[in-house]
Amino acid sequence: MVKGCQKVQQRLPFPIQQLHPDNGSEFFNDHLIRYFGEAITRLRLSGFRPYHKNENRFVEQKNSTLVRAYVGYDRLDTGAQCAALNALYAQLWLYYNLFQPVMRLAGKEVIHGKLQRRHDRAQTPYQRLLACIS
Repeated sequence: MVKGCQKVQQRLPFPIQQLHPDNGSEFFNDHLIRYFGEAITRLRLSGFRPYHKNENRFVEQKNSTLVRAYVGYDRLDTGAQCAALNALYAQLWLYYNLFQPVMRLAGKEVIHGKLQRRHDRAQTPYQRLLACIS
């Protein structure tokens, strides 16, 4: 996990300020806690509830629309499959994580017995990030 977090940290064009794992506290071990304490000062952990699969819906949505679209639902067990998947991710991560426009749900209401959803305008994650820090 530490190596994975280091790789993510090297790729990001901004410092990590908050971590929102979609797992329970078992996600954190002594090595990871030590790494976050030394490498990322003032890191905030946001709330998480184990066994609530929709707790981090943006990650779950990416699992469906990105991972399953390219890989399918078959189980990948071998080292060669893992290497191929990592090579694919290396090519896709920047575009999908920063430049693929998405619409977020702005609100829901029931009108005449039907659920109406309202979405904001499509923006890239990079645009949303810039709006948050400016």
